[in-house]
Amino acid sequence: MRVCCASRPVLAIQRAGFIGAPINGRNGRGAPGRRPAPSSGPAPVPAPTQTRRRALARGLHGGPADLPPRTAMRLLLTLCCSLLVAPPLWAADALAAARAVLSERWPDAQIGAPSEAPPACAGTVSAEAPGALRDGRAQLRLRCEASPGWTRFLSLPVQRPGEVLVLRRALARGEPLSAELLSIEPRDLARLPGGLLSRPEQAQGQLARRALAAGSLLSQDMLMAPLAIRRGDSVTLIGIAAGLEVRAVGEALADAAEGSRLKVRNRESRRVVEGLARSGGRVEIAP
Repeated sequence: MRVCCASRPVLAIQRAGFIGAPINGRNGRGAPGRRPAPSSGPAPVPAPTQTRRRALARGLHGGPADLPPRTAMRLLLTLCCSLLVAPPLWAADALAAARAVLSERWPDAQIGAPSEAPPACAGTVSAEAPGALRDGRAQLRLRCEASPGWTRFLSLPVQRPGEVLVLRRALARGEPLSAELLSIEPRDLARLPGGLLSRPEQAQGQLARRALAAGSLLSQDMLMAPLAIRRGDSVTLIGIAAGLEVRAVGEALADAAEGSRLKVRNRESRRVVEGLARSGGRVEIAP
């Protein structure tokens, strides 16, 4: 890589007059006042004057100096190789793989740049998406499929602009939610827990499962469906067996929303059975 990257720039540098071309001797400098021996090849490039060398030194160091031609050549070759060498391209490929995985998991995500670029990889880079975002950052595992390969963890800043449902005032346990109690506010979802509600119809008519403070970001686990049956209510037990419907009177032993399971005591047999709560004080007993 060093030879490939340095061959053409050296010729260009010599033609520009920044350094002297190898003419004779081991140090590559022409002796002052002497002309090189004639050869069948192309004419050599004349060595730069002392004034031009000083001009080169001022351009490299910002002040008067006198660099030997070999030192100037090494500096310019180092600059050339740092610009043309391949690792920055491989590092960009690793970062692109990480961004692709995050975009597939969260299409609305705005992905920032890492604080430290991933290392170079001469092969394919695979990325594993995180289970969740934490405090606006995604932790990914990158793997370089090369020999030698490597495994690194990369942290990327992520933003997910979105909307959430916010409670306008405090609610007591069991208090129903109405549209007047709800507001929609923009937030960065990457810094919030998952499962938050974003539309009023998701919460209207439901009850607070526990006491909620004003400004709470609502999620489904904070709410419960309206109770169809309350503890101590007299309910109708309905059982179906062999195509026949059997009804009995029972007492609910717990609160239950419609569709949830609860235990009921049969008032005649005093037997406790379990069924599904339905509207109208009915409990369906599973066969």
